[in-house]
Amino acid sequence: MLMNKIKTRFSIRTMLFGLLACSMLSCSDDLDIQIVGITGEPHDPSKPIEVTDYSPKEGTAGQQMVVYGKNFGTDPSIIKVTVGGTEAVVVSANGEAIYCLLPAKSESDVEPEFNASEDEEEEYSGTVSQDEPTDEPEVDDSELRSVYVAVGPQGAMQSAKAPQSFIYTKAWKVRTLVGTVNEKNENIWKDGPFDDCGNFWKAENFCIDPVNPNHLWISGDGPGDTGVRLVDLENETVTTLFKDPEFIPYPQRIRWVDFTCDGENNMLVALDSWQADIERPGVLLLKRDPSKEGIEAFAESAKNPFVLIKSFFLNGVVAHPVSNSLFFNCFSTTGVYKFPDHTKFPELKGNPKGIYHFMEQGQSAYQAQHCQMCYSFGESNWEFVMHMHPTGKYMIGVHINHVGFLSKAFYNDAEDTFVQPGAFVNSQGSMGLGGYNGYEDGVGLNARLNYPREGVFVYNPEYAGQEDEYDFYFTDCNNHCVRKVTPQGIVTTFAGRGSGVGNVWGFGDGLARGEALFNRPYGITYSKTRGTFLVGDINNKRIREIYYE
Repeated sequence: MLMNKIKTRFSIRTMLFGLLACSMLSCSDDLDIQIVGITGEPHDPSKPIEVTDYSPKEGTAGQQMVVYGKNFGTDPSIIKVTVGGTEAVVVSANGEAIYCLLPAKSESDVEPEFNASEDEEEEYSGTVSQDEPTDEPEVDDSELRSVYVAVGPQGAMQSAKAPQSFIYTKAWKVRTLVGTVNEKNENIWKDGPFDDCGNFWKAENFCIDPVNPNHLWISGDGPGDTGVRLVDLENETVTTLFKDPEFIPYPQRIRWVDFTCDGENNMLVALDSWQADIERPGVLLLKRDPSKEGIEAFAESAKNPFVLIKSFFLNGVVAHPVSNSLFFNCFSTTGVYKFPDHTKFPELKGNPKGIYHFMEQGQSAYQAQHCQMCYSFGESNWEFVMHMHPTGKYMIGVHINHVGFLSKAFYNDAEDTFVQPGAFVNSQGSMGLGGYNGYEDGVGLNARLNYPREGVFVYNPEYAGQEDEYDFYFTDCNNHCVRKVTPQGIVTTFAGRGSGVGNVWGFGDGLARGEALFNRPYGITYSKTRGTFLVGDINNKRIREIYYE
């Protein structure tokens, strides 16, 4: 697949200027790449060209490559570099080196025909014959692609072949899955096929439907964009469950969508209403109709959803995968609460007025009997969301504002609750650990984040048999990237560039690290059926997909 054209402030010209500002660039096989495009002799058509080496020897489309040799000249307009017959983007040359960008992998190793006209094809004749021995690596021939260089005017190009073939390898890449933006950069919410469904501003929370893994539910949190949409990954359509619904008093903020773990897979919707009003719904429960699919499964319940909790300032609600107990967090108290147990309080089940009235600072007529504060972070007005580990052994809290960090709260099986957590990644002041916003890969409290938003657990087969078999991926919004943290707390940047390395934000597809650009990513989830990550890129108003090619 050809890499999409990068539509950002970052361009090939910008990348070239960055290269020219450096004395050299180090490649994967430790070859030194000298400055390209500053000095050098022009091409002499009376002398042959020669390809002696290139770097790197393996990689994927979009990577930088430097080809070494003689008599290349300094004019990129008369230079062609092909890999497997597919033409690369030539950026610059200095006579003895050509700086280019690797093209997409061709279906087979095609021999280029540089001097062929549109009406005729010529046989290749270069400085390396087909009988000359080459030092090819021992890999599947289907992955090998020949590297050629041709220099000169069209119809009279001199060509040469590199002594070793290039090896295409797989890598994580980013592409745009759905969403378009017009010239006015307007927010457009509409149903339709992927090529005509508007865009996705404030794509806050992503959740894969446990009944249909091709159904992605998205909550929108923004003026005029409050609602729940369904993205059908199989049929490539977008439909709306509800938008700016009347049953949510103004301000209408939908922060979270999840599902119960009781076998009924009903939908849970958490609301953040800003104002301290006890009559505002906090968590809604939408009953699933098992005889229907998609939007229709919840369409009837969405007309008048059951108010499970009445509250304000709720950021999220999750169900424990074993006990099915519900846990929700409150912005105003910075606390995590366990929902009342219906088995202990059967009289509350089905109460149309809501079974729990949560008031500011934890005051409630039912507080002592019906709700349990699992833990609090000691300061009010902290925005965070919770992510339940697939086994239920612990929850990771993604703390958004103030000092962005991740907490880790372990499950107490005997009490069916979670104990006071400690900082897991980065650190924060109220826990006596100091810390600050920033960008730095590292281990645990030494890593730095800036406004993390949402995460997802992903099974890692390399951890099979270990105590924890899952990595945790999360969006680092103000660093414009996606990060990964291992069970041991090792943080690395998975996609995007991260702050402090050239231009770090914008819109661009390509290699997940080094090329792809995001602009404040929010929602993220993992599709097992596709083997890809789905990311809500809010300022670009699109859903991006991170895939392995």
